[in-house]
Amino acid sequence: MGETDNTNNESTLQQEAPPQWMGDLTEREIKEVKLAVHYLRNFNHGTTGHNQLVLIAKLAFKLDLQEQRNKGPLHFASTVDPV
Repeated sequence: MGETDNTNNESTLQQEAPPQWMGDLTEREIKEVKLAVHYLRNFNHGTTGHNQLVLIAKLAFKLDLQEQRNKGPLHFASTVDPV
């Protein structure tokens, strides 16, 4: 397996406005989703809570795709390959 440069992904995570579907989430919940996406992109090695983190990231990916179909550009989670 080759190393992946996630520098651009990380800066996108920090600078991008949250997708519309995150509108009903608290700040803490948004951070949890971002952590899950970060984990799936950069680690995904089976730590405690692995299944929950992967599930959250996959759901974020699916919500991004649905939002994109409805209105426009993809957001941070949509760049994750849903394993």
